[in-house]
Amino acid sequence: MKKILLVFIPLALVVACQQQNGSSTTDALSEVHPGKKLMETNCYLCHSPSAPELEGRIGPPMAAVKAYYLLGNPSAAQFTAKLKDFLNAPSADKALMKEAVARHGLMPYQQYPEEVINQIADFMFHYQIEEPDWFKASWETIHGPGYQQPGKALTENRSTAKSLEDIGLEYALNTKKVLGAKLMGAIQEKGPAYAMEFCHTQAIPLTDSMSRLYDARIKRVSDKNRNPDNKANREELKYIQQFKQEIADGKEPGPVVVSANGIAHFYYPIVTNSMCLNCHGKDKDISPEVKSRISRLYPDDKAIGYAENEVRGIFSIELKKK
Repeated sequence: MKKILLVFIPLALVVACQQQNGSSTTDALSEVHPGKKLMETNCYLCHSPSAPELEGRIGPPMAAVKAYYLLGNPSAAQFTAKLKDFLNAPSADKALMKEAVARHGLMPYQQYPEEVINQIADFMFHYQIEEPDWFKASWETIHGPGYQQPGKALTENRSTAKSLEDIGLEYALNTKKVLGAKLMGAIQEKGPAYAMEFCHTQAIPLTDSMSRLYDARIKRVSDKNRNPDNKANREELKYIQQFKQEIADGKEPGPVVVSANGIAHFYYPIVTNSMCLNCHGKDKDISPEVKSRISRLYPDDKAIGYAENEVRGIFSIELKKK
């Protein structure tokens, strides 16, 4: 069975951060590096610092990615160039983290605007990023003692309350993380056809469990739905089209919040990568076994024909305004 799990998926989430070196407290509190938000939003599904060292981990933490790309003491420009070279055409030959490829498989190609990669690389190079508790000891076991992450320390601006956009993004990304980890585990265990069974029985219940956790109404909907319960309504279709246009224009689509009658409606795109095409791609991308499962489980399926970097659907979340 072809193995297609991720080893390095970059990029994105903005949390207010501040630079401590050589600036006043006022300047530090007002400074926000856009690469931090971009890294957390786009990378942490597979490269989270909070996942355990072995069980449940989909890819190496971003701190490990940074550490390997800093080997040889590259300049900032060289560091960025190495990241771009891999991201623009992932391959086992280019991968610096051979053990991670062997354990998790090679990441699928994902298309990002060049400026997004530049911002993430700049943040990773110049600032310290969150490390798992186990990482320092693991690195020193392999590379010897003396590990210390280079870069400027960050502290969050805790005086700034979370916006509705921040809250909605947190709910969407954590739901994506739960679903993604379970789905990739199913693929790793028995392949894409088995993962179809998981989606059929578990995707909506898991999404509903996140709704209960956050006391919000969380949905994943599409204009080309597989499950009839995931069909987008008229308002949701409008934002699906908006996100499609932004991607067509080469922009990084961001979340949208619309408030009405005491309810905040949050919308955020779900974008395809090469892994998605095993179940949602064109005819040539989908194996006969997967096609058979789709026909049996979803006789009215519309969710095929996608290419990489297309809007597969959106998160649609109703938030209670505090």
